[in-house]
Amino acid sequence: MGIHGTGTNQLQGVGGFCEDALPMNDPRGEIRTHVPLLLLIGTLYFAEGLPYGVVSELLPLYLRAHGVPLAEIGFLGTIGLAWTLKFLWAPLVDGLGSYAMWVRGSLLAVAGSMAAIGISGAAGSPFFWAAATLLAFASATQDVAIDAIAVARSNPANVGLVNSVRIATYRAAIIVAGGGLSAIAGYWGWHAAFMAGSALAIVSLISTAWLRHERAPRATLSPLPSLRRWLARPDMATILSVSLLYKLGDSMLAHMIKPFWVDSGYGVAEIGTATTVIGIGCTIVGAIAGGIWVIRRGLGRALVEVGVLQLASNATYAIAAATGAERGAMYTASVVENLAGGMGTAAFLSYLMTSCDKEDAATEFALLTALMGLSRSLAGTSSGILAQSLGFVAFFWMTMALGVPGLVAAMRAKRSLTYASSLTNM
Repeated sequence: MGIHGTGTNQLQGVGGFCEDALPMNDPRGEIRTHVPLLLLIGTLYFAEGLPYGVVSELLPLYLRAHGVPLAEIGFLGTIGLAWTLKFLWAPLVDGLGSYAMWVRGSLLAVAGSMAAIGISGAAGSPFFWAAATLLAFASATQDVAIDAIAVARSNPANVGLVNSVRIATYRAAIIVAGGGLSAIAGYWGWHAAFMAGSALAIVSLISTAWLRHERAPRATLSPLPSLRRWLARPDMATILSVSLLYKLGDSMLAHMIKPFWVDSGYGVAEIGTATTVIGIGCTIVGAIAGGIWVIRRGLGRALVEVGVLQLASNATYAIAAATGAERGAMYTASVVENLAGGMGTAAFLSYLMTSCDKEDAATEFALLTALMGLSRSLAGTSSGILAQSLGFVAFFWMTMALGVPGLVAAMRAKRSLTYASSLTNM
């Protein structure tokens, strides 16, 4: 395993990954080669995105439609801590049973909790909050196991494609949860919406029947000794820096996009179309493009190059704000920022995955994504204060400046990968 050796192995991470390991093949040929894996990844990440979309998109609408006070709806944010804190029980996922067992058990809990919410119809009741809490924790646990499977199945030749499909299907599931299920609620009621969500989770469960009970070989039951060795890697400071900083400027911008559209005089329907429908569509296209870019350019180069695009795309909102927020400039900003953000996310997740050891993928990837989540939360907390005090023009330019440390970290990551490649080729 990557972290268990010395020298080159410690720098290479999962599967002996290095900067020049990716063959410059035709992406269409790569896609055909990896179709079974990509179908598996797509199925799993749709299952992962569905309950997250229910908690983040559907439940706030459900509660408000039933007259639940805003202060109480805010407690959904507390339930959402499950996704940030999932690293705390990730060692159990690594140490006990198989990843497939955890995925199936979590999907059963997801389906059951959504059905319980739909059957009870008791919005805002203690029963509702208990079911919603179960939904969030089951979803977060499922995330840990699915991410571990993705790390275990990834290698330098397919990691870009894996993350393209991952992002696309995850986002599609959020659209289904937030848009599709709410549309069902509008036509047939909330009971039908939650039962449809439960049925989708059951379909996802059935689709995992062909998922083998894989588990990376372990020297000991506890993942903690190897986790300590992983944290002692010589490039760990770079890995942690990329995890914290690579998406910081992008996250800071994202929290203020919809308020900026509102303050610029646009209606709710148009904002939803521009930032959600068009925005998520462009993110999916960007993720696919980012995965292909990783294949063609190599991970280290792609991480830096799409990082530059991601940082530069923030300028489109700064320009729109400075020129009166005209419709053409606003739609251009939405398209460009989401395309670049999707490309950046594909490269970023590919780097995190290749930085994990297959033996303890659940714990290690959960730790890295927790750092990413911490960065996103801190950006969200301070974004409104900064936008209000600076004004949107200066704020959007500032988000570009905040993206520079992440780009520097990506350059360090590229040098580490290049150095590992030079040792491999000696």
